[in-house]
Amino acid sequence: MKLNNIKTGLLLAGLLLLFGNVKAQDNPFKPEWFVSGGINGVTALNGSANNILGGKVSGGVWLNKIIGLRVDAEAGNVWLKGGYNAVTVGAGVDILVNLMKN
Repeated sequence: MKLNNIKTGLLLAGLLLLFGNVKAQDNPFKPEWFVSGGINGVTALNGSANNILGGKVSGGVWLNKIIGLRVDAEAGNVWLKGGYNAVTVGAGVDILVNLMKN
């Protein structure tokens, strides 16, 4: 990556943070944080001996009454036919939109 691209990216990120900070001062809504998690499992009923067990943890913040952000991480294990297994990992970022009238 060229140095000019890095400088441009940092400048844009700084401007976005500054704009967000200025807008946050005008917003009377207090951000609401949340955490969630779960365990999931899947098994194949057709005799393929495919079983999955995993878990997920996520957390985020509602920035106002309509828009929120969430990050998550997940991990699990897959048992395959023939005694093979595999570990799975994943992560994600979501933008949340509240469609309910407040």
